[in-house]
Amino acid sequence: MSSSRRGSERVFPDWDFGSTAIVFRPGSLHLPPTWIKRFPDARQMVLVTSKAVRSGHARSAATALMSSSLPTTVLTVPDGERAKTLSTVRRGYELLSSLGFSRGDLLVSLGGGTVSDLAGFLASTWHRGTRLIHLPTTLLAQIDASVGGKNAVNFQGLRNAVGTFYDPSLVVIDPEVLASLSRRDFSSGMAEVLKCGLIADPRILSWATRSASTTKDLSTSDEMTLCIRAALEVKIRLVESDPFDRAERMFLNYGHTVGQAIESATNFRGYRHGEAVGLGMLVAARAGEILGGTEPGLTDLTRALLKEWFLPTEVSRLSFEDITPFLASDKKRSSGHQIFVMVSGPGRAELIPRPEERVLREAFRVLAPQGRSPG
Repeated sequence: MSSSRRGSERVFPDWDFGSTAIVFRPGSLHLPPTWIKRFPDARQMVLVTSKAVRSGHARSAATALMSSSLPTTVLTVPDGERAKTLSTVRRGYELLSSLGFSRGDLLVSLGGGTVSDLAGFLASTWHRGTRLIHLPTTLLAQIDASVGGKNAVNFQGLRNAVGTFYDPSLVVIDPEVLASLSRRDFSSGMAEVLKCGLIADPRILSWATRSASTTKDLSTSDEMTLCIRAALEVKIRLVESDPFDRAERMFLNYGHTVGQAIESATNFRGYRHGEAVGLGMLVAARAGEILGGTEPGLTDLTRALLKEWFLPTEVSRLSFEDITPFLASDKKRSSGHQIFVMVSGPGRAELIPRPEERVLREAFRVLAPQGRSPG
Protein backbone atom coordinates (compact mmCIF):
# COMPACT_ATOMS: atom_id res chain seq x y z
CA MET A 1 0.00 0.00 0.00
CA SER A 2 2.94 2.26 -0.54
CA SER A 3 2.52 5.61 -2.27
CA SER A 4 4.77 8.45 -3.28
CA ARG A 5 4.26 12.12 -3.95
CA ARG A 6 5.04 13.87 -7.18
CA GLY A 7 4.70 17.56 -6.32
CA SER A 8 1.35 17.87 -4.57
CA GLU A 9 -0.07 14.84 -6.39
CA ARG A 10 -0.10 11.51 -4.62
CA VAL A 11 0.81 8.66 -6.98
CA PHE A 12 -0.39 5.13 -6.27
CA PRO A 13 0.66 1.84 -7.83
CA ASP A 14 -1.89 0.05 -10.00
CA TRP A 15 -3.09 -3.51 -9.53
CA ASP A 16 -3.00 -6.23 -12.16
CA PHE A 17 -5.86 -8.40 -10.99
CA GLY A 18 -6.12 -11.39 -13.31
CA SER A 19 -7.45 -10.01 -16.58
CA THR A 20 -8.42 -6.74 -14.88
CA ALA A 21 -6.29 -3.61 -14.51
CA ILE A 22 -7.28 -1.48 -11.51
CA VAL A 23 -6.15 2.14 -11.68
CA PHE A 24 -6.33 4.32 -8.56
CA ARG A 25 -6.10 7.95 -9.72
CA PRO A 26 -7.43 10.87 -7.65
CA GLY A 27 -9.04 13.41 -9.99
CA SER A 28 -8.96 11.17 -13.06
CA LEU A 29 -12.71 10.99 -13.71
CA HIS A 30 -12.92 14.73 -14.27
CA LEU A 31 -10.36 14.57 -17.08
CA PRO A 32 -10.62 13.29 -20.68
CA PRO A 33 -10.55 9.47 -20.60
CA THR A 34 -6.97 8.73 -21.70
CA TRP A 35 -7.51 5.08 -20.71
CA ILE A 36 -9.37 4.62 -24.02
CA LYS A 37 -5.95 4.36 -25.67
CA ARG A 38 -5.63 0.94 -24.07
CA PHE A 39 -8.25 -0.29 -26.57
CA PRO A 40 -7.15 0.95 -30.00
CA ASP A 41 -9.45 -1.37 -31.95
CA ALA A 42 -12.67 -0.24 -30.24
CA ARG A 43 -15.11 1.37 -32.67
CA GLN A 44 -17.65 2.76 -30.23
CA MET A 45 -18.59 3.09 -26.59
CA VAL A 46 -21.90 2.56 -24.78
CA LEU A 47 -22.10 4.41 -21.46
CA VAL A 48 -24.42 2.85 -18.87
CA THR A 49 -25.41 5.35 -16.21
CA SER A 50 -28.41 6.75 -14.38
CA LYS A 51 -30.04 10.14 -14.60
CA ALA A 52 -29.05 10.94 -11.01
CA VAL A 53 -25.38 10.22 -11.74
CA ARG A 54 -25.24 11.95 -15.10
CA SER A 55 -26.89 15.14 -13.85
CA GLY A 56 -25.71 14.96 -10.25
CA HIS A 57 -22.49 14.39 -8.38
CA ALA A 58 -20.65 12.80 -11.34
CA ARG A 59 -21.79 15.27 -13.99
CA SER A 60 -18.26 16.32 -14.86
CA ALA A 61 -17.22 12.68 -15.24
CA ALA A 62 -20.07 12.07 -17.69
CA THR A 63 -19.14 15.21 -19.61
CA ALA A 64 -15.51 14.09 -19.82
CA LEU A 65 -16.58 10.72 -21.23
CA MET A 66 -18.82 12.30 -23.83
CA SER A 67 -15.86 14.37 -25.03
CA SER A 68 -13.85 11.27 -25.93
CA SER A 69 -12.79 10.46 -29.46
CA LEU A 70 -15.01 7.36 -29.62
CA PRO A 71 -18.64 7.63 -30.78
CA THR A 72 -20.63 7.28 -27.56
CA THR A 73 -24.22 6.24 -26.93
CA VAL A 74 -25.77 6.60 -23.47
CA LEU A 75 -28.02 3.95 -21.92
CA THR A 76 -29.81 5.69 -19.05
CA VAL A 77 -31.17 3.26 -16.46
CA PRO A 78 -33.33 3.80 -13.35
CA ASP A 79 -31.72 4.80 -10.09
CA GLY A 80 -30.96 2.26 -7.40
CA GLU A 81 -32.13 -1.34 -7.36
CA ARG A 82 -34.90 -0.51 -9.84
CA ALA A 83 -32.23 -0.70 -12.55
CA LYS A 84 -31.47 -4.34 -11.89
CA THR A 85 -34.36 -5.98 -13.72
CA LEU A 86 -34.62 -8.26 -16.74
CA SER A 87 -36.71 -5.60 -18.48
CA THR A 88 -33.81 -3.15 -18.22
CA VAL A 89 -31.46 -5.84 -19.51
CA ARG A 90 -33.76 -6.39 -22.49
CA ARG A 91 -33.70 -2.66 -23.25
CA GLY A 92 -29.92 -2.81 -23.13
CA TYR A 93 -29.82 -5.73 -25.53
CA GLU A 94 -32.08 -3.87 -27.96
CA LEU A 95 -29.73 -0.88 -27.92
CA LEU A 96 -26.60 -2.98 -28.41
CA SER A 97 -28.27 -4.83 -31.28
CA SER A 98 -29.31 -1.60 -33.02
CA LEU A 99 -25.73 -0.30 -32.79
CA GLY A 100 -24.11 -3.46 -34.07
CA PHE A 101 -22.13 -3.54 -30.83
CA SER A 102 -19.22 -6.00 -31.12
CA ARG A 103 -17.02 -7.82 -28.64
CA GLY A 104 -14.21 -5.33 -29.27
CA ASP A 105 -16.32 -2.27 -28.42
CA LEU A 106 -16.46 -0.75 -24.92
CA LEU A 107 -19.35 -1.07 -22.47
CA VAL A 108 -18.66 1.46 -19.72
CA SER A 109 -20.46 1.81 -16.40
CA LEU A 110 -20.51 5.17 -14.62
CA GLY A 111 -22.30 5.07 -11.32
CA GLY A 112 -22.82 3.10 -8.16
CA GLY A 113 -23.13 -0.59 -7.41
CA THR A 114 -26.42 -1.16 -9.20
CA VAL A 115 -25.08 0.38 -12.40
CA SER A 116 -21.92 -1.75 -12.12
CA ASP A 117 -23.97 -4.90 -11.55
CA LEU A 118 -26.27 -4.23 -14.49
CA ALA A 119 -23.52 -3.20 -16.92
CA GLY A 120 -21.49 -6.25 -15.92
CA PHE A 121 -24.44 -8.52 -16.59
CA LEU A 122 -25.00 -6.93 -20.00
CA ALA A 123 -21.33 -7.17 -20.96
CA SER A 124 -21.00 -10.77 -19.82
CA THR A 125 -24.01 -12.00 -21.77
CA TRP A 126 -23.84 -9.96 -25.00
CA HIS A 127 -21.95 -12.01 -27.61
CA ARG A 128 -20.77 -14.18 -24.68
CA GLY A 129 -18.63 -11.38 -23.37
CA THR A 130 -17.72 -7.86 -24.47
CA ARG A 131 -15.18 -5.40 -23.09
CA LEU A 132 -16.30 -3.96 -19.79
CA ILE A 133 -14.97 -0.83 -18.07
CA HIS A 134 -16.11 0.26 -14.61
CA LEU A 135 -15.91 3.89 -13.48
CA PRO A 136 -17.43 3.64 -9.99
CA THR A 137 -18.72 6.88 -8.49
CA THR A 138 -19.76 5.71 -5.02
CA LEU A 139 -17.66 4.31 -2.21
CA LEU A 140 -19.70 1.10 -2.20
CA ALA A 141 -19.02 0.57 -5.90
CA GLN A 142 -15.33 1.44 -5.64
CA ILE A 143 -14.49 -1.14 -3.00
CA ASP A 144 -17.10 -3.78 -3.74
CA ALA A 145 -19.32 -3.89 -6.82
CA SER A 146 -16.76 -2.90 -9.45
CA VAL A 147 -14.09 -5.40 -8.34
CA GLY A 148 -14.36 -9.17 -8.34
CA GLY A 149 -16.44 -9.95 -11.40
CA LYS A 150 -19.83 -10.59 -9.81
CA ASN A 151 -22.71 -9.27 -11.94
CA ALA A 152 -26.41 -9.75 -11.33
CA VAL A 153 -29.99 -8.55 -11.54
CA ASN A 154 -32.85 -9.08 -9.12
CA PHE A 155 -35.75 -11.45 -9.78
CA GLN A 156 -39.10 -11.87 -8.02
CA GLY A 157 -37.98 -9.90 -4.98
CA LEU A 158 -34.71 -11.77 -4.56
CA ARG A 159 -31.56 -9.68 -4.68
CA ASN A 160 -28.96 -10.76 -7.27
CA ALA A 161 -30.88 -13.94 -8.09
CA VAL A 162 -29.74 -14.04 -11.75
CA GLY A 163 -26.08 -13.37 -12.40
CA THR A 164 -22.68 -14.19 -13.85
CA PHE A 165 -18.99 -14.14 -13.01
CA TYR A 166 -17.26 -11.88 -15.54
CA ASP A 167 -14.24 -9.65 -14.99
CA PRO A 168 -13.97 -6.11 -16.33
CA SER A 169 -10.99 -5.21 -18.47
CA LEU A 170 -10.39 -2.02 -16.50
CA VAL A 171 -11.56 -0.32 -13.30
CA VAL A 172 -10.71 3.35 -12.77
CA ILE A 173 -11.08 4.47 -9.16
CA ASP A 174 -11.09 8.18 -8.36
CA PRO A 175 -11.61 8.88 -4.64
CA GLU A 176 -12.14 12.59 -5.32
CA VAL A 177 -15.48 11.92 -7.01
CA LEU A 178 -16.79 10.79 -3.62
CA ALA A 179 -16.55 14.28 -2.11
CA SER A 180 -19.91 15.30 -3.58
CA LEU A 181 -21.82 12.26 -2.33
CA SER A 182 -24.50 12.77 0.28
CA ARG A 183 -23.53 11.87 3.83
CA ARG A 184 -25.98 8.95 3.71
CA ASP A 185 -24.52 7.50 0.50
CA PHE A 186 -20.96 7.91 1.75
CA SER A 187 -21.84 6.26 5.05
CA SER A 188 -23.51 3.38 3.23
CA GLY A 189 -20.22 2.66 1.50
CA MET A 190 -18.38 2.87 4.79
CA ALA A 191 -20.33 -0.15 6.04
CA GLU A 192 -18.51 -2.28 3.46
CA VAL A 193 -15.20 -0.66 4.41
CA LEU A 194 -15.81 -1.54 8.05
CA LYS A 195 -16.73 -5.07 6.98
CA CYS A 196 -13.31 -5.48 5.37
CA GLY A 197 -11.70 -4.34 8.61
CA LEU A 198 -13.73 -6.76 10.68
CA ILE A 199 -13.08 -9.80 8.50
CA ALA A 200 -9.44 -9.26 7.53
CA ASP A 201 -7.62 -6.02 8.41
CA PRO A 202 -8.21 -4.34 11.80
CA ARG A 203 -6.08 -1.35 10.73
CA ILE A 204 -9.03 -0.24 8.62
CA LEU A 205 -11.11 0.16 11.78
CA SER A 206 -8.53 2.52 13.29
CA TRP A 207 -8.27 4.62 10.14
CA ALA A 208 -12.05 4.72 9.81
CA THR A 209 -12.42 5.89 13.40
CA ARG A 210 -9.95 8.72 12.83
CA SER A 211 -11.71 9.69 9.59
CA ALA A 212 -15.11 9.75 11.26
CA SER A 213 -14.08 12.81 13.28
CA THR A 214 -13.43 14.76 10.07
CA THR A 215 -16.46 16.63 8.77
CA LYS A 216 -15.07 17.80 5.41
CA ASP A 217 -13.50 16.19 2.37
CA LEU A 218 -13.61 12.69 3.80
CA SER A 219 -12.82 11.13 0.45
CA THR A 220 -9.39 12.73 0.11
CA SER A 221 -8.11 12.63 3.71
CA ASP A 222 -5.06 10.45 4.27
CA GLU A 223 -6.95 8.08 6.54
CA MET A 224 -9.83 7.78 4.08
CA THR A 225 -7.48 7.02 1.21
CA LEU A 226 -5.82 4.34 3.33
CA CYS A 227 -9.24 2.88 4.15
CA ILE A 228 -10.29 2.68 0.51
CA ARG A 229 -7.07 1.09 -0.70
CA ALA A 230 -6.87 -1.33 2.22
CA ALA A 231 -10.48 -2.43 1.67
CA LEU A 232 -9.70 -2.94 -2.02
CA GLU A 233 -6.69 -5.04 -1.12
CA VAL A 234 -8.82 -7.22 1.15
CA LYS A 235 -11.31 -7.75 -1.67
CA ILE A 236 -8.60 -8.49 -4.24
CA ARG A 237 -6.77 -10.93 -1.95
CA LEU A 238 -9.91 -12.92 -1.17
CA VAL A 239 -11.16 -12.99 -4.75
CA GLU A 240 -7.78 -14.09 -6.11
CA SER A 241 -7.71 -16.98 -3.64
CA ASP A 242 -11.30 -18.03 -4.43
CA PRO A 243 -12.58 -16.56 -7.72
CA PHE A 244 -15.86 -18.49 -7.79
CA ASP A 245 -16.99 -17.80 -4.25
CA ARG A 246 -16.69 -21.31 -2.78
CA ALA A 247 -14.48 -20.73 0.27
CA GLU A 248 -12.56 -17.69 1.60
CA ARG A 249 -14.26 -15.23 -0.73
CA MET A 250 -17.45 -15.91 1.19
CA PHE A 251 -15.92 -13.89 4.06
CA LEU A 252 -16.98 -10.85 2.01
CA ASN A 253 -20.58 -11.86 2.72
CA TYR A 254 -20.22 -11.02 6.39
CA GLY A 255 -23.48 -9.39 7.46
CA HIS A 256 -25.18 -10.24 4.18
CA THR A 257 -27.29 -13.17 5.39
CA VAL A 258 -29.52 -10.92 7.47
CA GLY A 259 -28.68 -7.71 5.59
CA GLN A 260 -29.94 -8.95 2.23
CA ALA A 261 -33.01 -10.44 3.91
CA ILE A 262 -33.76 -6.98 5.35
CA GLU A 263 -33.39 -5.44 1.88
CA SER A 264 -35.76 -7.99 0.35
CA ALA A 265 -38.29 -7.70 3.17
CA THR A 266 -38.45 -3.92 2.63
CA ASN A 267 -38.61 -4.30 -1.17
CA PHE A 268 -35.22 -2.54 -1.52
CA ARG A 269 -36.76 0.73 -0.33
CA GLY A 270 -36.19 0.84 3.41
CA TYR A 271 -32.39 0.83 3.55
CA ARG A 272 -29.37 1.48 1.39
CA HIS A 273 -27.37 -1.70 0.74
CA GLY A 274 -24.57 -0.68 3.10
CA GLU A 275 -27.06 0.24 5.82
CA ALA A 276 -28.66 -3.20 5.59
CA VAL A 277 -25.25 -4.90 5.64
CA GLY A 278 -24.33 -2.90 8.75
CA LEU A 279 -27.46 -4.14 10.49
CA GLY A 280 -26.61 -7.65 9.33
CA MET A 281 -23.10 -7.38 10.78
CA LEU A 282 -24.57 -6.35 14.11
CA VAL A 283 -26.81 -9.42 14.12
CA ALA A 284 -23.92 -11.65 12.99
CA ALA A 285 -21.70 -10.36 15.80
CA ARG A 286 -24.40 -11.04 18.35
CA ALA A 287 -25.08 -14.51 16.90
CA GLY A 288 -21.38 -15.32 17.20
CA GLU A 289 -21.37 -14.23 20.82
CA ILE A 290 -24.42 -16.40 21.54
CA LEU A 291 -22.72 -19.40 19.94
CA GLY A 292 -19.53 -18.74 21.90
CA GLY A 293 -17.32 -18.44 18.82
CA THR A 294 -17.02 -14.65 18.93
CA GLU A 295 -15.09 -12.82 21.61
CA PRO A 296 -17.30 -10.78 23.96
CA GLY A 297 -17.57 -7.15 23.01
CA LEU A 298 -17.65 -7.48 19.22
CA THR A 299 -21.33 -6.52 19.15
CA ASP A 300 -20.60 -3.34 21.10
CA LEU A 301 -17.59 -2.53 18.90
CA THR A 302 -19.67 -3.03 15.74
CA ARG A 303 -22.45 -0.82 17.06
CA ALA A 304 -19.97 1.92 17.97
CA LEU A 305 -18.36 1.81 14.52
CA LEU A 306 -21.72 2.01 12.77
CA LYS A 307 -22.81 4.94 14.92
CA GLU A 308 -19.56 6.79 14.18
CA TRP A 309 -20.55 6.70 10.51
CA PHE A 310 -24.21 7.61 11.04
CA LEU A 311 -25.35 4.13 10.08
CA PRO A 312 -28.53 2.65 11.58
CA THR A 313 -28.25 0.22 14.46
CA GLU A 314 -31.97 -0.36 15.07
CA VAL A 315 -35.08 -1.41 13.14
CA SER A 316 -38.47 -0.25 14.26
CA ARG A 317 -40.99 -1.67 11.77
CA LEU A 318 -39.46 -5.02 10.91
CA SER A 319 -39.86 -8.30 12.75
CA PHE A 320 -37.86 -11.49 12.50
CA GLU A 321 -40.88 -13.09 10.83
CA ASP A 322 -40.67 -10.48 8.08
CA ILE A 323 -37.18 -11.57 7.08
CA THR A 324 -37.55 -15.34 7.66
CA PRO A 325 -38.76 -16.21 4.12
CA PHE A 326 -35.73 -14.48 2.63
CA LEU A 327 -33.28 -16.21 4.97
CA ALA A 328 -34.45 -19.49 3.45
CA SER A 329 -33.44 -18.31 -0.04
CA ASP A 330 -29.91 -17.29 0.98
CA LYS A 331 -27.50 -18.27 -1.84
CA LYS A 332 -24.45 -18.81 0.39
CA ARG A 333 -24.03 -22.59 0.49
CA SER A 334 -21.31 -25.20 0.86
CA SER A 335 -21.88 -28.91 0.17
CA GLY A 336 -25.59 -28.22 -0.07
CA HIS A 337 -25.79 -26.54 3.34
CA GLN A 338 -26.35 -22.86 4.05
CA ILE A 339 -23.27 -21.25 5.54
CA PHE A 340 -22.76 -18.23 7.75
CA VAL A 341 -19.80 -15.89 8.13
CA MET A 342 -18.73 -15.45 11.74
CA VAL A 343 -16.05 -13.06 12.98
CA SER A 344 -14.33 -14.41 16.09
CA GLY A 345 -12.52 -11.09 16.61
CA PRO A 346 -11.44 -8.09 14.51
CA GLY A 347 -9.61 -9.40 11.44
CA ARG A 348 -10.55 -13.07 11.99
CA ALA A 349 -13.39 -14.53 9.93
CA GLU A 350 -14.51 -18.11 9.49
CA LEU A 351 -17.30 -20.06 7.80
CA ILE A 352 -19.74 -22.03 9.93
CA PRO A 353 -23.09 -23.72 9.26
CA ARG A 354 -25.89 -21.20 9.44
CA PRO A 355 -27.07 -20.95 13.05
CA GLU A 356 -30.40 -22.40 14.02
CA GLU A 357 -33.38 -20.13 13.73
CA ARG A 358 -33.64 -19.71 17.50
CA VAL A 359 -30.10 -18.27 17.57
CA LEU A 360 -30.77 -15.86 14.72
CA ARG A 361 -34.06 -14.83 16.31
CA GLU A 362 -32.33 -14.06 19.60
CA ALA A 363 -29.51 -12.23 17.78
CA PHE A 364 -32.04 -10.16 15.82
CA ARG A 365 -33.17 -8.66 19.11
CA VAL A 366 -29.95 -6.61 19.10
CA LEU A 367 -31.70 -4.36 16.57
CA ALA A 368 -34.57 -3.57 18.93
CA PRO A 369 -35.09 0.18 19.44
CA GLN A 370 -34.65 1.27 23.06
CA GLY A 371 -34.86 -2.22 24.46
CA ARG A 372 -38.02 -3.28 22.61
CA SER A 373 -37.87 -6.59 20.75
CA PRO A 374 -38.27 -6.39 16.94
CA GLY A 375 -39.28 -10.03 16.79
